[in-house]
Amino acid sequence: MDERTTWIEQETRVAGSVESAGSLLIDGEIRGQLVTARDAVTVGATGVVTAIVQGHDVLVRGVVVGDICASGGVEIISGAKVVGNITAPRVAVAAGARLQGKVFYATPTRV
Repeated sequence: MDERTTWIEQETRVAGSVESAGSLLIDGEIRGQLVTARDAVTVGATGVVTAIVQGHDVLVRGVVVGDICASGGVEIISGAKVVGNITAPRVAVAAGARLQGKVFYATPTRV
């Protein structure tokens, strides 16, 4: 984790809009909206995000309930769960990952 990474720890809960100029690592819980236009969003294995997620690259190891928009790519790791639509030019879903939603292979206009 570099100095530009904001870490939401495991016992932390945030409600509302979270915007960051750097990368985000979520091991806790976020409800609302999550935005980092130029950097990465990582939802850790203990992370639960109920929100619209916007970032350059999005890595999901935990749970996301909401749409994901990425200008770079989205990766869903084995054991992770996404319930929502994904819009990104690159999407990788590992064996054992769960995805309930549609995938649109395009660069989103709002990230």
